[in-house]
Amino acid sequence: MRKPWLAVPLLAAAAGCLTAGCGASQPSADGPLGPSFNSSYFCVGVKAPGDSFTLGGLYVQNQGSEVITISRITLAGHGMVLTGAVLIPGVRNSGLGAAIGYPPPPGNGISAKLWATRHSPDGFQLKPGNVAALVIGLAPTSRDNSSGYPVLHYTSSGASYVWRSASGAEEVDLGCPPGT
Repeated sequence: MRKPWLAVPLLAAAAGCLTAGCGASQPSADGPLGPSFNSSYFCVGVKAPGDSFTLGGLYVQNQGSEVITISRITLAGHGMVLTGAVLIPGVRNSGLGAAIGYPPPPGNGISAKLWATRHSPDGFQLKPGNVAALVIGLAPTSRDNSSGYPVLHYTSSGASYVWRSASGAEEVDLGCPPGT
């Protein structure tokens, strides 16, 4: 009998932004976060819909000349819900790929010292040139055809922007490939 697994492919960068128009009153994809830089592959087994898991290996970088302020993080896709999210300033790599449960259990690649520096995304500010690791919690709501990609809503210099990660999670009914 096959067990359901949650394969977490972190896709190649490029593309990645949702756009809802241009101008200060509408979010734009041309903001200081630019396109996603995330690229990797992880595989995490979950037992049932509703079981949460943590996805690390993501980061954002302010490529602009002004401070950005994140207003919220949402999830694009279907069949998954966001169970939590944090930003860890000053690092691209949280040390965590993927793990069962959210928040991530101790000993899964992220140090307690680094985890202690985490911040809520709501109101988080990122100065020009700075980076922050993004760690999210996800849970599938069904066993079939589920996907989820983090979306950051933020402002800079009075304009609103939306950044969609090119990396996310997709549920498949397969075992993890060897070596993942």
